[in-house]
Amino acid sequence: KFAASLGIALPKPNPFIPEDLSLKPLPKDPPQLPQVLPGAPPLAGLFHRQDDKLLQPKAHADFLIYTPYVCKDIESYVKAELWCRCVSEALQEYAYDAQIAGMDYSISLGPTFVRLALDGYSDKLGVLLGAVTDKMKSFTEVPDDVYSIVADAYSDEIQNVAFHSKPYSQCSMRFTELSSK
Repeated sequence: KFAASLGIALPKPNPFIPEDLSLKPLPKDPPQLPQVLPGAPPLAGLFHRQDDKLLQPKAHADFLIYTPYVCKDIESYVKAELWCRCVSEALQEYAYDAQIAGMDYSISLGPTFVRLALDGYSDKLGVLLGAVTDKMKSFTEVPDDVYSIVADAYSDEIQNVAFHSKPYSQCSMRFTELSSK
């Protein structure tokens, strides 16, 4: 009561702190490269390799969501890039809790796909995946405050690249852009 009267309170529980830190038993001869998992859906490639070096209960998951919309034209690409950045901005409250618990995620744009990458303790990777994908699914309209923050930062970034990067960097970026089509 005394702490509450001073406005001091414990933080809410962090849903990303792992509870199970046990390791799965290693196979007798662990493969050097990730192996294709049987039973994968026809349009998905599922690969797995258990850590046999660091022996930590951590996982890394990459999801590539292919869509022709991204590379349709420059306007579509910029809209998709802004959407990815807006989702990341809207997830900042989750990102803080996740980073404190040793987990991380990123949403980025490739030439023909949206990439969702997750890293952290395997026990809570599903919780983080659920939080991020729920936000992605529900993010059909971007709030004005989030859009203004992201659009300003993206505009500054584009101007910096256009006017302040060295010519060889511009050539390299253009080559990458052309070769990925």
